[in-house]
Amino acid sequence: MVEKLNVGVCGLGGMGIVCARAFKMSPKAHVVAVADVVEDTARKYADELKATAYGGYREMLEREKLDAVCITTPQHLHAGQSIAAMKRGLHVFCTKPMAVTLEEADTMIEAAEKNKVKLEIGFHYRFDKRIMKMKEIIDKGEIGRPFSTVSSIQSYRGAEYWAGSPWRASLSQAGGGALTLNYSHDIDFLQWYFGLVESAFGNVDTMVHNVEVEDVATAVIRFKKGVMSTFTCSTAARGSKAPRLEVFGTEGTISLITKESRDPKLPYPAALPTVYAKGEWRTLPIRDSSEIVRRWKGKIMPWTVPLRGLSSIESLVAHIDEFLTCILEDREPAVPGEEGRAVIETIQAIYLSSRDGKMVKLPLTAK
Repeated sequence: MVEKLNVGVCGLGGMGIVCARAFKMSPKAHVVAVADVVEDTARKYADELKATAYGGYREMLEREKLDAVCITTPQHLHAGQSIAAMKRGLHVFCTKPMAVTLEEADTMIEAAEKNKVKLEIGFHYRFDKRIMKMKEIIDKGEIGRPFSTVSSIQSYRGAEYWAGSPWRASLSQAGGGALTLNYSHDIDFLQWYFGLVESAFGNVDTMVHNVEVEDVATAVIRFKKGVMSTFTCSTAARGSKAPRLEVFGTEGTISLITKESRDPKLPYPAALPTVYAKGEWRTLPIRDSSEIVRRWKGKIMPWTVPLRGLSSIESLVAHIDEFLTCILEDREPAVPGEEGRAVIETIQAIYLSSRDGKMVKLPLTAK
């Protein structure tokens, strides 16, 4: 059995650099090549990673003997690049969201099935200790039958964020704003908790930033299991003390309490899970890995993942390790393409609801 996989990384923006370093640090992978349209960037990080630099993604695929690729380019490029790799028999780790449209997502899933390769979508929140612990409590029935959730993601994305990656402000290239770029992680783990979505009703708007994508979104989604989720998210809010997520059950509550970041370079808020059951609150003992924090200090780019807390580098490292393991042991991906597609479908339903002013039933038809 192969002990180490040869990996190529496409796209060396902030998230691409972090993913490349994570693959490099893994005992299960060799990062043998990196590709970026800015060739100086490709050469810079190729030197760090001791890999071969390419300005063109297809050239990397043609010249290198790879087992897998990591796609960290803007999402309008995900489908074409992923399919090109899968047609060559390569496994794909694709950052979220997997595509801009349902049709693109379907072609990616079809390519994975046809070529018998793994397609993993980078919803690494599922590997966060807080999110996993909350699922464990829900599944054990400690709060009774879940019937409602409320969540809030209030962040601020200033001029540097939009100027650094102009594609984020483009509707055709990003596919959406606050919902697609920020809240998609939460939609994924809520669907992991509660299953398929039955309907969605929402409203999105661009209210502060001079961009094409929404910077404020509010919606109610109902799951087929009977859970109703209400959320609001924004990339224009300068501060918030609202709980990140609360799950209400017939016998109790789980609250993911927001704790503000004090590090301006890593402005993501942290979150502390607490449980109300049997008449009292208790805080769940969650600790970040001190070793991972030590290894990654100074190696994380702004606006990617935090060093500690919710969705930290620890969860991303765990997800990448699971992807490599699923290849080596020939098992199903933890977050396969079908589940990445489900997130896009829910988001598209919210956009349709906002446009038409009415509730939208799922499933949708790809267009």
